[in-house]
Amino acid sequence: AARVARVRDGPTRALVYAGWFDSGSVASAVRVQQALGRCRLVIGPWTHGLRQQCSQHQPTHLAVPKFDMYSHIAEWLCGLRTAGVQGYDEDRSEPAVRFFVMGAERWDAASAWPPPEREDATLRLRHGGGLSRKLRGAGTASFSVDPAASTPLSSRWNLVQHILEEPTDYGDRSQARGLLSFTEAAAREQAFVVAGTPCVALDLELHDGDDAAVFVYLEDVAPSGHVRYVTEGCARAGFHGSDSFCRADL
Repeated sequence: AARVARVRDGPTRALVYAGWFDSGSVASAVRVQQALGRCRLVIGPWTHGLRQQCSQHQPTHLAVPKFDMYSHIAEWLCGLRTAGVQGYDEDRSEPAVRFFVMGAERWDAASAWPPPEREDATLRLRHGGGLSRKLRGAGTASFSVDPAASTPLSSRWNLVQHILEEPTDYGDRSQARGLLSFTEAAAREQAFVVAGTPCVALDLELHDGDDAAVFVYLEDVAPSGHVRYVTEGCARAGFHGSDSFCRADL
């Protein structure tokens, strides 16, 4: 904390990059920006190292990045050098956050992350596999784990993907097996942007086991029925709320 305070209050300025398909870098990059204050943040559809454009809306899920990182770094450094640190910080021409919107396949900007102008939406899991904005009665859903099930073709958690310059490909998620899914039935007629950190609250009761590795996927269902990966999160149920990660906590 003392080191962070010295950097935040000193002359050092930071430019941070993160990728939607990097294993956890967006959350870390946002923490860096929030800790340092006037830090610039760029979030793109990349694996680790900004090697590929991996949006699932691309035909091959593997394309040359559409953002020239090195030119952007040069412009940022030139801005610091010519205007001075204090003058550059007062210049609002460079947004605090620049992020790539998959699906629309375009760049957007915001003054902070998540964007301050967003509207929060709460969807509740419904018995029978639905999602609803309305409060309903409590229900349960039973799920039998298939240890052999593996839903993605090549997930973002495999760090070898970026070293080998192979695509991160979740395929057509409608073909995925070994999942318990919930779908918002009402089709949305107008385009909208999902930006921020989706949170899912789950109550789990385990049978014939003392722990669970839980993966939650957010997916986009197209009118054609094709289901595209958007993002995911994971947690060990036994270590929920713990900072020590010891077996005794299970």
